[in-house]
Amino acid sequence: MERCFLYVTLLIASLLSACATGPTMVTVESDPPGAKVVLENLGIEATTDKNVEIPNVLFEQGHPEKQIRNETFVFTLDGYRVEKKDKALQKHEPNKVHAKLSPLDSTLTIKSDPPGAEITLGCSTTKNLTKMDWENILPEDWSEEFTTPKTFVCTKKEARKLNDARLYIQAVELDGFYASRDAFENSNSSKNLSMIHLAPGRDTTILIPMKPVITRLQVISNPPGAIVDDINDGGFGYLGETPLIRNFNWEDVRNWQAKQSVRRGSYEKQGKQHETVISFSALNLKLRISKAGYEDVYLKNLRVPIGQERAFRKDLRKIVSQINFASDPQGVHVYVERELEKEVYNVENNKLTTVPVQFKKHLGTTPFTFNISPNDPIKHGEKLIFEKSGYINATMHFALGNDSYHQVMKPEKVMER
Repeated sequence: MERCFLYVTLLIASLLSACATGPTMVTVESDPPGAKVVLENLGIEATTDKNVEIPNVLFEQGHPEKQIRNETFVFTLDGYRVEKKDKALQKHEPNKVHAKLSPLDSTLTIKSDPPGAEITLGCSTTKNLTKMDWENILPEDWSEEFTTPKTFVCTKKEARKLNDARLYIQAVELDGFYASRDAFENSNSSKNLSMIHLAPGRDTTILIPMKPVITRLQVISNPPGAIVDDINDGGFGYLGETPLIRNFNWEDVRNWQAKQSVRRGSYEKQGKQHETVISFSALNLKLRISKAGYEDVYLKNLRVPIGQERAFRKDLRKIVSQINFASDPQGVHVYVERELEKEVYNVENNKLTTVPVQFKKHLGTTPFTFNISPNDPIKHGEKLIFEKSGYINATMHFALGNDSYHQVMKPEKVMER
């Protein structure tokens, strides 16, 4: 009887000793099952739901006294978000790791017509996003910059997080085309805006129609045959003759934008120089319409939206070569008021100072015909002065195209009867 009891005691001790020195066992489970599991630090692979055996030599890794080991379990299953679980494993003890996997049932597809557009995403709730900010907002495998077409997948929880962050399409670039934001087509939104609204658990598709960048300027003059120039600094120069239809293609627009950017230089921020980046939505032109024998017409600060058309019609005023002057009574002296610059000595600062000086240029005595010199023409708006002894001086402004002036003079005193 004693011998039998001793045998049972030795058997139990032997089993306990084996448990204390055997491998560490881990039960890995997932919902749903069938996921691949990788122990990130040890490199052991398994499939749920199964037991994973960790040999002592791997558990210890040169440290036999180690009783606790921190391990990261990575669960992957097609159609589900990768899940990571950190677990402190007890040596020689049964351990269990369970992961509830989230299905990738929400998709975002962004397309452009034509494809190949470079898209940049933005976030309304945060300014000046850092890389870390984006990592906290965007799901795994998402990027803030990509080329269309592109499909992203996420979970319902991630979709709601993106909606809370107010994700939107910040920039769309495709050489030769531009995006009309009012025409964005969002399959889950009644508004065609650049704001991205995801439907959790469903597919969302955004189509960005791209329009060819053909910016058109049309200029008509009466009479025709006038020369049209863009005289802006860094502008297009000679554009053609009226009736003019001028198409600006994408290369024209890009070259113009580059010239304008150069003119704007750079700025200093936090001790560093940065190039000034300006986004242009329209061509800014300064047109001169000219024709021999006619007054020049200027269209200043002319804005032609990129991808759109603007048309203008201008009547040209003829420049006369002779002007007839008459008056009642006759014998009135006609002058044109002019201004020149004259250097005058300034006693206070002992320097010569340039000051404007007005003078009157005599044109003739009525009645007479004045022949306009191309080298010294009378300019539109210049003041004409009529003078005669015994009469009140009279004035009027010269208007191009008007070739006849008649002035009735008023006596200084009315004779008493």
